[in-house]
Amino acid sequence: MKTPLVLALCLLFFDIAFSQSRIALVNPSFELDSARRSVTPLGWIDLGSMEDTPPDIFSKTTGLAADGNQFIGMLACDNQNFEGIGQRLASPLKKGATYAFRLWMAHAPDYKVFTSTARFVNYNAPIKLQIWGFNHQTHNQELLAESPAVAHQEWKQYGFALKPQTDDFDELDLIVNYGGEKFGMNGNLLLDHCSDLELMSDHPHPVSAVPVLESSEIRLLNPSFERKGRYRSYAGWQAKRVKGFFWPVLEPGRNVRQDKAPDGKTYMVMLSEAKDLYQSLGQELDQPLLQDSTYEWSVSLSTSSDYQFFDSLLYNALKSKPSMAKVLIPFNRQSLTLSIWGVDESANQYELLAESPPIDHTEWKRYTFRLTPRKSSYRYFSLLVKPPEGKSGPGNIRIDDCSTITIK
Repeated sequence: MKTPLVLALCLLFFDIAFSQSRIALVNPSFELDSARRSVTPLGWIDLGSMEDTPPDIFSKTTGLAADGNQFIGMLACDNQNFEGIGQRLASPLKKGATYAFRLWMAHAPDYKVFTSTARFVNYNAPIKLQIWGFNHQTHNQELLAESPAVAHQEWKQYGFALKPQTDDFDELDLIVNYGGEKFGMNGNLLLDHCSDLELMSDHPHPVSAVPVLESSEIRLLNPSFERKGRYRSYAGWQAKRVKGFFWPVLEPGRNVRQDKAPDGKTYMVMLSEAKDLYQSLGQELDQPLLQDSTYEWSVSLSTSSDYQFFDSLLYNALKSKPSMAKVLIPFNRQSLTLSIWGVDESANQYELLAESPPIDHTEWKRYTFRLTPRKSSYRYFSLLVKPPEGKSGPGNIRIDDCSTITIK
């Protein structure tokens, strides 16, 4: 009978295909050693400089691990020495392919080390992680990804899209470095719970449900509303409204002849006539806002004290008549709030991430918001204006100079 042979060949083919699509790491949560200072975790190799010791393995007695009972701490020193670990892979990362890789990171505000100068030094500066690929045959190496400086004490999962451009790599290296542009500081980074390296499909989303962080910054398209797109698209932005209400308006234009934007020549005006008559503006992001990660975003806001626009009810009743111009009303009777939402329309998931106070000033002011998705990850970023709770009446908010969205 050929059935056992065919079955064995199918299982072998499946095993080979699976090993190519998912590369497991040895000791990914650093549980196979006893907790102690200056030790290379089992299954990993030490990549620190000759002057430095290996990383430290900590147990839950010194802090809660993200997974299991242990985690590691790595240091960056003010003499430009950096700790790191690496691991030979069961199968290589292929040139041109993209792999999803995730791990958990945190920062310790108190990390004292007894140095060669016979004194204790607190290595408490935030530092970043660099992920390198290394080829043992060609000795080529490539920086595949890096995190922002990690300053949060709570554990957070970070995801990366690793795409080798220069070679195949049979070793994955995790090395710390100074955060930002600041050099000559002593810092620490805590690591735990490394994932498998998972081959991503040709689609923009990874093959598993957890999204990846491709960059520490998410750039918005047309952030100062300078480029006009097709009708109601605003070049990168998509406008939405309650049925029967109006679309957001670019100014200066038909309603405002002379006014100065804080950035560029134009800005966006968003209106609300009542709690159920409002406008929203949003765009799809090139990478998602990750669940339980914290981001910072800022924008310039103001209101116009004499902005006039059509009364929506009268406009819809009279729009076929020549007296349409008589239905202009002042949209300055109620201060509005700007709310920032994460949206996943495919799952019918909407989450309020932040909200401004009522905007009652005519001069432009800068507002900074902290965004932390709790319910899900979101690829759609939406701005919505409404009167404060319990209030009603026509109002306006002027919006300009949106910043990039940066992970904190």
